[in-house]
Amino acid sequence: MYRIMLLKMFIDRALIKECTFHESQEFTAYPIQLQHLNELITTLFNRHLHLRYLNLGYFNCNDNGLEILTDKCTALETFKIKAYGCSDEALAKFLRAQRKLTKLKIRDATEMRETMNAIGTLSQSIVKLRILNCNLENCTSPFTNIGECTRLRSLYMRCISFTTNTSLSQLLMPIAQNCEFHNIDFSKTPLPVEVLIEIAKKSSTTLRRVHLVRPDNDTQYLDLSAGIEALAQYATNLRHFERDILPSEIDSTSYFLNSIGQSLERLEIDSNMDGRDMSNLIETIGRKCQKLCVLNISNFEFNLDAFEELVNGCRLLHTLNIDYSQSVNDRVLELLVHASSLQTLYIKLCPNVSVEEIERFHEEREFAGEREVEVEYY
Repeated sequence: MYRIMLLKMFIDRALIKECTFHESQEFTAYPIQLQHLNELITTLFNRHLHLRYLNLGYFNCNDNGLEILTDKCTALETFKIKAYGCSDEALAKFLRAQRKLTKLKIRDATEMRETMNAIGTLSQSIVKLRILNCNLENCTSPFTNIGECTRLRSLYMRCISFTTNTSLSQLLMPIAQNCEFHNIDFSKTPLPVEVLIEIAKKSSTTLRRVHLVRPDNDTQYLDLSAGIEALAQYATNLRHFERDILPSEIDSTSYFLNSIGQSLERLEIDSNMDGRDMSNLIETIGRKCQKLCVLNISNFEFNLDAFEELVNGCRLLHTLNIDYSQSVNDRVLELLVHASSLQTLYIKLCPNVSVEEIERFHEEREFAGEREVEVEYY
């Protein structure tokens, strides 16, 4: 009762345009309940104030909460929800009521067939779409409605479960063929290589960031070599590429770096190669990726000459991750002493470097007048 009185006093006076339900420090139930949400939305509605931004965050929303929003909150521009307690029908009804939604984030939804169809009603406004850790196994028709969202520029589909009874390529192809993306993220989500190729072609001049971390225990959509080559041929303005590459993708990755490495600012290709020598690929990075600021090559093994080529070529590098590598030793650290831009170095679980050598690295950089580097190791 005390909380709702305070809330009412506040929202009766404040000109609220944005609202986020942050993480609670309490160890019992989340302090914000349905009655608080109702008080907030109803008061703003009665005062003719329209929320632009609503992040339900840690609030456990359900169909009753969505009904309140559907009736009295229809001018949102950004909406984020943990939808575990919401039905597919209620979420779809809420989306169909929206008039201005440009950014949508849904996570933990258990069914989404109606919701995916409803997203198509946002075709004139939606720009960013995030679908995270959701179950899409009841989606069996191609996503043509989302393909009609021609303003959609950013699509994240992380940790998604799809049905095995329908062609995944057929589901996703309408999106790939019709939307010109700036950013795509299919991390931990199966992605057919032909869909990636189509995205590279359609979004050739607009694509900036691509995240393709492999899904766990996936055996059908493993090798994306042809898709990586398509990115090399078409996505000439790519800035950020993430993929835990397979041994079978090394050649295509080398072609990719030789073709468009000059535009890359972030490159994350960490992957366990079972001791395979990756020196040639590291030399290619040093020669072709001179604008790199962030590089993750953890689990890679390499020779000292290749690493020297990398350090000399990538002089803008401020974050370097070479975790889990037996190639990291005191001589590698010596090469990094004069890496003037370096700010953060990750060398966790590198067995051939000691605490004493790391301390000497700090001392030598200080003596050389270089900035202090944060080194993470254990």
